[in-house]
Amino acid sequence: MLNDPSSQFQREDAVSPDPKTHSRSLTVQLDAGAASLPRLANLMAKLDVEPDTLLIQKSSCGERLDVSITLDGDGDATERLSLRLSGMVAVRGVSSA
Repeated sequence: MLNDPSSQFQREDAVSPDPKTHSRSLTVQLDAGAASLPRLANLMAKLDVEPDTLLIQKSSCGERLDVSITLDGDGDATERLSLRLSGMVAVRGVSSA
């Protein structure tokens, strides 16, 4: 009875992923100076970027901070933030995924 027309079940098409619903992450390596985090927070506020998660780790040598920023579904904000971060003096490196 696979082709029973009275069956109430219908096959559903596969849902294509919506690019706006995927989270994007950005990893930033900052100098461990006292002004690094406030400058990052100030930049995100100016760009109107609100991260979903912000994970901060200090390196074992104490010279840098590794900041992992997750933005949920906003690729434009990730690109703007990455571009602006690359111009900051306290930033050692920026990578996005």
